[in-house]
Amino acid sequence: MSNLEFTESQYHQEIKDLASDLYDEALEQNDNDHDQADDAIFDYMLAELVDSHQWVIYTYSNELVARFSDNAEAYRDCYDNESIGQIVTDKGLEGMKPIIAYFAMQQDICDALYELDAFKEIALASIEYLSSVYGSCWCTQPSVSTLSDSKS
Repeated sequence: MSNLEFTESQYHQEIKDLASDLYDEALEQNDNDHDQADDAIFDYMLAELVDSHQWVIYTYSNELVARFSDNAEAYRDCYDNESIGQIVTDKGLEGMKPIIAYFAMQQDICDALYELDAFKEIALASIEYLSSVYGSCWCTQPSVSTLSDSKS
């Protein structure tokens, strides 16, 4: 299977991986400032990532993105029926495929980012709580002697 062919599960895994990598890269570029990272993602990083992804560039992959995406209709948020009709008139149905793939993939990555953000915020809150209760070594399991010493 070439990397232009993929299954539905491979598509969704790629979306999750892209979202995670994008988030990590944005944090790294913005000194771990979550707000600045979010701004960078939605100002330019996400658009650049999707625009250059091979699944948006190649027609065969466009069709698979549209088939596997949870957001295949996302392009309708940016294109009205008249605009779609003009594209089809000028370029044929083939002209719509990269547009559909672009907006579908972009929205799928956005959805994955929001899921990732929620997870990371919950994980961070848990780590902060555990650190406040157990100190910096909260992840190590106390020995039996440590537990018995603390009871006396």
